[in-house]
Amino acid sequence: MLNGINAIMRQLPPLSNIQHPIEGCFYLLVIAVIFRSIWPTKWNQFLKRISAEDQDNPSQNELS
Repeated sequence: MLNGINAIMRQLPPLSNIQHPIEGCFYLLVIAVIFRSIWPTKWNQFLKRISAEDQDNPSQNELS
C-alpha cells in the first residue's frame, strides 16, 4: 500500500509550486482522500476531534 502512496506522491508536483488557492484546495482534498483510504479509523477520530460541539443539543455526546 505504501508503494502506491509513494508513486502518487512522485506524480504530484511539490507543494511549494502551488500558484492558485483552488489548486491548494485540490491538493488538500487529494491528501485527505488518500489518508482516509489508508487510515479510516484515524480519519474519523481526527474529524471528531476538530468538529464543533452542537450547542442546540448538549446531550448528543451521551448518544454516541
